[in-house]
Amino acid sequence: MYPDLKIPLGEGAYTEAYWVTPAHNGYVQAYRQEQGPLDPPYSLPIYARAVYSSEPIKPLPAWFHQLLVGTLAIHTNFAKAAH
Repeated sequence: MYPDLKIPLGEGAYTEAYWVTPAHNGYVQAYRQEQGPLDPPYSLPIYARAVYSSEPIKPLPAWFHQLLVGTLAIHTNFAKAAH
């Protein structure tokens, strides 16, 4: 269950998304608990929440930075593992 992801039901009522699948262009498809894969999903844009803090941002660890900017083989393995 995804308590922060709300599906509008109408008249100001919302329900929590129970199933979520990735879609294209930064959207996800959300389903209510009683819906199935053949029911039409509700498409929602997905984005990171803003984090407000007075603490300074820490740099990426060196090993993670190397995965991102390293050789093609290293980056490919990293992308496969992340997927």
